[in-house]
Amino acid sequence: MKLLRPTLEPYGEFLPLRADEPISLCNVTTVIDALDEERSKIVRFDDGGIMVIESLVLRADAIGGTEIFKLPERADGVRISDIYLQETIVRRIGELGLKGIAFNLVWSDEPVGQGRIEYPGVEKGISTASSLTRFWAGLRRRAGF
Repeated sequence: MKLLRPTLEPYGEFLPLRADEPISLCNVTTVIDALDEERSKIVRFDDGGIMVIESLVLRADAIGGTEIFKLPERADGVRISDIYLQETIVRRIGELGLKGIAFNLVWSDEPVGQGRIEYPGVEKGISTASSLTRFWAGLRRRAGF
């Protein structure tokens, strides 16, 4: 996380978690109202609120140069948003040499050829993904699940 912190810090906050090893959770706090509701395919609740976005279209003009963001909460205070990253920051993360992470392309305003960028884990050793899996398993055990 030390390598990622300078890249992610402008877009959120780091919350320390209790664990055997020092670990923090990055909570993205940058929110942009970039959803193009007319062009997206959205399933709604009876009251008109968004249940799920089946096909996402974002407004590039609203995003601008913001590299990491979430969409706003629903009117009832529920956040349905994933975290969205622009390709510039995905590539920068790849340049850090991290392993065991992947990013799926969910929207582009340009024709693209690649729908996934992946930085696979090393064959021997511990990947970031397996470390996180072990961390969550430990939390569930402590909580009695």
